[in-house]
Amino acid sequence: MDSTFISACEGVGLALGAGFVGGALAGAQESARRVLAVLAAGGAAALFANALHSSGHPLWPGLIAGPICAALAFALAASVVAGASRRQGAGAITLAGYVTFAGFVVAGLALVVAPVSLAGLALVIALVLARRSRERRKHEGLRVLR
Repeated sequence: MDSTFISACEGVGLALGAGFVGGALAGAQESARRVLAVLAAGGAAALFANALHSSGHPLWPGLIAGPICAALAFALAASVVAGASRRQGAGAITLAGYVTFAGFVVAGLALVVAPVSLAGLALVIALVLARRSRERRKHEGLRVLR
């Protein structure tokens, strides 16, 4: 396969991993959400750009695509962990640990079997869209009548 494709897939996986880790921490600690989002996006940009640059490719696409992939994973992970912390309280820390571990697994798999990260990206996009549509339907019938 083309080294550009493999490098891009590795970058996607690393960026998703950074987003999952940052989102899991942000979901558990909502007061630091913005700071963690910026750190996850910056880390994802650096990781994606490094994955491209290490194979001799220009790094600027990684500086754009890395934060986008991380933002999707961050939004999903933060939403899942924050929802669990509202319902379960201290039990959400365990879920945050699982989500963090999943981020490391995605990043590790991307380095070993790079195209797997594209399936991970598709899954993250599908889950983000499903959660958004579920949130819209949840409040659909609620209206205040005065």
